[in-house]
Amino acid sequence: MLAACRAGLTCVQIPVREAKQVLTGNGNASKLQLEKAVRRHLEHSGPIRPMHASDALGLALIGLFRCDHRFRRGEAPSASGWPGHLLPRRRSFQSAD
Repeated sequence: MLAACRAGLTCVQIPVREAKQVLTGNGNASKLQLEKAVRRHLEHSGPIRPMHASDALGLALIGLFRCDHRFRRGEAPSASGWPGHLLPRRRSFQSAD
């Protein structure tokens, strides 16, 4: 995240419970439930291994859901590329120089 911020890219943080809620409908879902939800969204029949891969795919899906929502509503992208009501919590990093 630090490298992305230093490169001038927008960084967003998606809390785990929020990701689980979006993907499974349950903010307290287990890793296995999350992996199954990602497989369902991707229409992938086999298990996704390692489990961290399903976490990464889940976050990518959330990004796609947000972009799809924005374009369906006909909203122009903001400077960050995200409409304000869909922005997750942001974390700022400052240089230690």
